[in-house]
Amino acid sequence: MKHYFYLFTAIVLTTSCSNNQTNLEGAEADGLDTNYFDTAAYYNKIGQQSKWPNVFDNKCILLNVNGHYSKEEADRYNKMTFMGLFFDSTSSEYSFKEVLSREGLLFTVVTSMPGYVPIISLKPNERCLFITNNPYMSKEMSHLKSEFEEGFNLEGGKTAGFYRGETYMEIKASDKKLTDNGTEYSFEYRLDLNEKENGLKTIKSTQLSYIPAFDDCNVNMVFVGDLDGDGIQDWVIKNFRKYTESEECMVLFSTKASANGTPKPIAQMQVGQEWEGC
Repeated sequence: MKHYFYLFTAIVLTTSCSNNQTNLEGAEADGLDTNYFDTAAYYNKIGQQSKWPNVFDNKCILLNVNGHYSKEEADRYNKMTFMGLFFDSTSSEYSFKEVLSREGLLFTVVTSMPGYVPIISLKPNERCLFITNNPYMSKEMSHLKSEFEEGFNLEGGKTAGFYRGETYMEIKASDKKLTDNGTEYSFEYRLDLNEKENGLKTIKSTQLSYIPAFDDCNVNMVFVGDLDGDGIQDWVIKNFRKYTESEECMVLFSTKASANGTPKPIAQMQVGQEWEGC
């Protein structure tokens, strides 16, 4: 049984600068200059900080199924075996299995499309969320369920979670907000996974995401479930491209890749050198 809990707390500090009215939540206590009225410049400055995750395993590849790839990329990928996460809308179940192609070669040229694209064989009512080649996830699995629905996200100040045995797995979102002349800005968004013994004491904490500044989106859950066969939930999250420099960027975490069973980021989604999206 899944259990979800939500918590929202906010401390609002109000300052007035020049003729502009600026509100900051939780910012003054952290040493931010609440008299800084040039919101755009300040927001840009915050946005130059390093995002997380930003370190990945060079043996791992995560590809967008709608990407457009160069001939060099296609030649390299066509020599590899890819696994994919598939969702069946009829059964509402996921499966993780080898990706097969309708065209012989997985990556091929399609008329009117730039570059090479993956042509994936699908069953009726089935779609593929992503494909990956990595040393941690090579076993086919079926009848998979995700702890969260695809697209589930948390605003700063809220929590949600599920139980893994006696341990409560809490995901906690936190951020700071700045409202300037009716426009709200969010910055220093963090998503943490806290493992709580008997649902109370935190015994382990893992940072899943850190985005210095964004304006209209949160981190979305794509899939939370075991993909590497160790019996522990792996994580697939998605940020929007303008916060990660990659179209519809997913990040894949594997617990088998870490020494202590915590989710470790192993790959960030690639869209191909021929991508022409906006």
